Amino acid sequence: MHTFLSSPAEWAQTQFGFAELGDKRRTKRLVRVAGKLAANPDGTLPQAFGLWAELKAAYRLFNQRGVTFERVIAPHLERTFHACREAGEYLMIEDTTLLDFSRHPANSC
Repeated sequence: MHTFLSSPAEWAQTQFGFAELGDKRRTKRLVRVAGKLAANPDGTLPQAFGLWAELKAAYRLFNQRGVTFERVIAPHLERTFHACREAGEYLMIEDTTLLDFSRHPANSC
């Protein structure tokens, strides 16, 4: 089995560098955001970005009309599908967490 670990920035570039978000600056920003989040995978956006300007830029990116979940995830899915076409063993991790806040006291007002 071959294992290759890249830096968070390299991983982000290979996974999201070809995202079609309507402007290459958006794709560049997405790669930066993904790299920061990959470097701090258990953190939040505010924890991943040390500077307010970087955090604000990430929020602006996600608020753009042409930036959708489908467009962001498309190049990552394509790379994953392509990699899995080769014979081998693969570990697919899925988060099946389900949160239900319908019974939270704040919802009974």
